[in-house]
Amino acid sequence: MRSACVLLSLSLLACDPAPADDDAGAADAGATDAGGPTDAGRGDAGLIAFDGGEPPGPAMAFEDQCVAGEAPDADCYATRRDPGSAQVAMATAIAERWMAEHPAESLNWDWVDAILVYALMELWRVNGDEALLDYAQAWLERHVAAGYDIEWSDHCPPMLAAQTLWLERRDPALLGVVEDVLSYYRLAPRTEEGGIGHLGRFGRTNPTQWLDSLMMVAVPLALWGERTNDPPWIEEAASQALIFAETMQDDGGWLVHASSGEQTPDTFWARGNGWVMLAWHEILRVYRVRGESNPELEAVTQRLTDAVLAAQDPTTGLFWTVVNRPGDTYLETSSTALFAYGLARGLRYGYRDESVRAAITAAMAGIMTQITDGPDGPVVSGISGPTSVGTYDYYAGVEVEDDLPYGLGAVILALVETSGL
Repeated sequence: MRSACVLLSLSLLACDPAPADDDAGAADAGATDAGGPTDAGRGDAGLIAFDGGEPPGPAMAFEDQCVAGEAPDADCYATRRDPGSAQVAMATAIAERWMAEHPAESLNWDWVDAILVYALMELWRVNGDEALLDYAQAWLERHVAAGYDIEWSDHCPPMLAAQTLWLERRDPALLGVVEDVLSYYRLAPRTEEGGIGHLGRFGRTNPTQWLDSLMMVAVPLALWGERTNDPPWIEEAASQALIFAETMQDDGGWLVHASSGEQTPDTFWARGNGWVMLAWHEILRVYRVRGESNPELEAVTQRLTDAVLAAQDPTTGLFWTVVNRPGDTYLETSSTALFAYGLARGLRYGYRDESVRAAITAAMAGIMTQITDGPDGPVVSGISGPTSVGTYDYYAGVEVEDDLPYGLGAVILALVETSGL
């Protein structure tokens, strides 16, 4: 049974619980109702359509390719990442310790745990361990049975694991999760520019874009559009990416955390820009394997990439949590992993050139200094806690912790994506 809060009838959400994680500090900002995709005739529910055809193939060669003119199939994708590498072995050890210590049924329905589970799905694509799929399915089944809410962007990332599992195992309940997130996206509040309001119903009267939404919402849309050959969802993801760039990216390439709110000028949060780095490169990858392009998105991604390369700490390879103020705050693990992932993704698909290899290598070396041997397996340190929108002093004061799930997820993603390079 799914929660009555979910948009099964395309009516607006009317449930009361407030956000449970650290983003709740801005949850009273308000939002307005706006549209979403206007192609209301797609599929019986107006949400999902499978055309049965083959997507166009890539027109150019790139590193993550085994047969010229073809997108990498499952075997090619895994082989290019070297399942026998030390990086994949480390990612597997981190995942196994986490799963042993945290039963799947104990995980929450939110971005914190969903990002980790998504990373487990990406690890499965390379090491083939069905236990990773079983763990994700147990987590999703528990919430499907109990009922779940989709009330803001941070409730959408479970779609990442659900779509992977549905395509692999065809469990109708998992397709329901996908449908519910797509329904939410269609009716989520929008800013005047059309950007999705991060806080959903908690910010209905004054919608505000937060960088996090590009990872939590746009990436699931792009992947679903790719996997089902349903291009309008890819275009929706790219549209959000470009709205965020237009309204939030400065001349130096960095993006502010939110489109409005109390923020110190010239203060850029590292992990938020890391979410964007991952999301933009992932959307560009989808275009590349389809033999298509998006020059506007390529241009804004290049600007962000240039800023990232210039900001890396030359001594440690890590990045500062206020990324443009080196030495003033602290070096942070999860943002470094996200930047490394984005650079590696870009290199594999021909958007970045050989010059980024040194930055990737340095970042991963820095991350490895934050992984220590615990009694039951690897422990990941230096992860900044859940972070709301705030001033410089606020970002500088966010505490660092070990083994925060989304930080583990970012590190697993980076280890997998940089393996085989």
